[in-house]
Amino acid sequence: MTRKKQSDSGPYSTLELSQFRLRLIARNLEHGNNLSDEERAFLVDALLKIGAGADANAVLEVQAKRRQRKTSKQAAKADRKRFALAFIASAIRPRSEGGSGLSLCEAIERAAENKPGEANFGLSEDSLRTLWHSHPELQKPNFAAPIFWLPIPSEEK
Repeated sequence: MTRKKQSDSGPYSTLELSQFRLRLIARNLEHGNNLSDEERAFLVDALLKIGAGADANAVLEVQAKRRQRKTSKQAAKADRKRFALAFIASAIRPRSEGGSGLSLCEAIERAAENKPGEANFGLSEDSLRTLWHSHPELQKPNFAAPIFWLPIPSEEK
């Protein structure tokens, strides 16, 4: 699972921010909206470099680093694991603190269940136990929305 460092840009990686930037530029072009000077300069520079043979992923700043998720499907898989661990973390909290007061084993069993109408993470008990012990930094719930879920602002003419 990719570990993200908290940066000036919040919980989002530079790859996610670059992908979001490209989607925003594409949306503006699609709707006939004017690009900012910065967006126009970025596109002109990128297209000139790509036309000269540079790697498009590198020029557009969407080159995935090792173990970085490039597609929303890959990111969703990582988020599913993160949400499963957050579920376990909240389930083992005492009832007095808003949790379910379950033991770690009970919480893992419940997270591994696939019941209709309940959270289904699609992970086995063994996988959840391994994830729990391998990622102590994820043992506290963090529900920051992935950037690909964020709506792209639309500026209609």
